[in-house]
Amino acid sequence: MLGAAGATLTDRHDRLASVVIEQLPWAEFIRRYDRPGMLFCLDPPYSGGENDYEKGVFGRDDYDAMAEVLSGIKGRFIVSLNAVKAIFETFSNSVLRRWIATIR
Repeated sequence: MLGAAGATLTDRHDRLASVVIEQLPWAEFIRRYDRPGMLFCLDPPYSGGENDYEKGVFGRDDYDAMAEVLSGIKGRFIVSLNAVKAIFETFSNSVLRRWIATIR
């Protein structure tokens, strides 16, 4: 018998039994899973820091593509971005709510 450890593993197995792990480009993921009631959370690089992770992975044009894709989805979305003029202009067709987070 596994005792408490076995019970923990069984609980986790049951909880994750219906989980699907995907490795897709963000736009394909949204197209595949978009439906009413879906919430997408996107965390692209901040504007001006597109090459912070790896050069060429995410560029300025990708913000435009993201705004276009998100403007036509059935679900809802949260996008974590910096509050700069270029971002507000790019996402001007979306309903944006400005939340300011202060890091202490």
